[in-house]
Amino acid sequence: MVAQLDKNKKERDERRQKLIKDKYSIEAEKLEMGSFTLTRILNSVAESRTIWLLGKFNRDPTENQVIMTLRKTEFPEA
Repeated sequence: MVAQLDKNKKERDERRQKLIKDKYSIEAEKLEMGSFTLTRILNSVAESRTIWLLGKFNRDPTENQVIMTLRKTEFPEA
């Protein structure tokens, strides 16, 4: 019984680590920006139309914070 519980715990921990790596780390290919919660605006520069935001992802099981850089680019008339 104890061996089964240990095995289940190990599998759960491995799944959790994979989830963090795949969705909430630098190695993630795609981040879901809809689940981003803004903590505060760190800086903004009007001339370059850039803003830096501090926040975290709602479903991220870690206490990691995210610094997001947003930059407006020009749209072509076509």
